[in-house]
Parts: sequence; C-alpha cells; structure tokens
Amino acid sequence: MNRFIQQNSRLICDQLTLDSLKTPSAHITHLLLTAVYINFKEVVCNTETIQMSRLQHIKDHILSSEKYMNMAGTLLSPLTTHVLNTTQGVPGANMTISLHRLDPVSSLWNLITTGITNADGRCPELITKESFIAGVYKMHFETGKYWNALGEMCFYPYVEVVFSITDPSQKYHVPLLLSRFSYSTYRGS
Repeated sequence: MNRFIQQNSRLICDQLTLDSLKTPSAHITHLLLTAVYINFKEVVCNTETIQMSRLQHIKDHILSSEKYMNMAGTLLSPLTTHVLNTTQGVPGANMTISLHRLDPVSSLWNLITTGITNADGRCPELITKESFIAGVYKMHFETGKYWNALGEMCFYPYVEVVFSITDPSQKYHVPLLLSRFSYSTYRGS
C-alpha cells in the first residue's frame, strides 16, 4: 500500500511540474486538491518532500475564498484585504483592522467598521456594496499588537493605507505584505 501511495504521489507531483507551465490554474488546483485528499502523510516530489499540513493549508486557502462568495459567485464585499506575514511566509492571522472614510466637509475620519483577520489573513465583509461610495478611505492595521502577540518587536506600531475610490462599482483588493521592519501594499482586484 505504501509503495502505491508513493507512486501516485510522484505521479501527481510530476504532473504538477509539467502542467504548471502550460495549463490554467484551475487544473493545478484540482491536482493539488487530489493530492490533499489522498490518505498519506507525505508527498514525495523529486527530491523534495511536501508536508501534508502544507497541502492542507493550500486546500484551505483555495476553499476559504469560496466562503466569501454569494450564490452568483461574486464577492460579498467590494473591498477586501489580505495580510501576509512575509517574514514567516504565513497569513497575518488575528490582526485588528479598521476601515474609515474621510468626511469631505469636516475632513474628519469616520469609522465604518472594525474586524480581525481570520486564519487565512483575510477580513471578509469589510463593507457592503450599498455602503461603498466614492471617496477617500483608510485601512488601519494594528501591526504592533500583531507582532507583540507573536513575541516579536516591530518598527511600525500600526500601518495606515489611504486610498481613493472613484468607481465604487469596481472590486478593490488592498493587501498588506508585512515584516517586522517593512511593509508594502498595492491595488489588486
């Protein structure tokens, strides 16, 4: 039985290597999920060993995005974020985030919502489509508390990302890539 599992795991990994260069990501996702559901502790790929927990994490990552979609297959929130701890190569779980909108008359920030990132580093349902209007927004990430909870010191006690929304009918993704001494962000979709 063990030899059968090793042969099949090698076949899946060889197929992943070949197909990753020429096929759509959906096929690769299918192959990864196939590897995850095979009942064995390790998958042997050429000379590297992929731990089952890593494959489980990949599966969870793929399936977690499906949880935040409605029946039509669209995301519930037009604004999403994803925190990634680039030092450890893991999602930034359990980080407090707040979303604010600038009042154009008073120039004061109005709190819209707060949330905590899930195990995948995401904070779903930040704002509804109905509440998402054109304007200047700010995401406030409690990075100092996040690193402190991990027993680490950091340079930035918090990160604020300010951005303008001109077309609220579009989908906006504002991820935060984070280490103890640096961060970066970009507009995704």
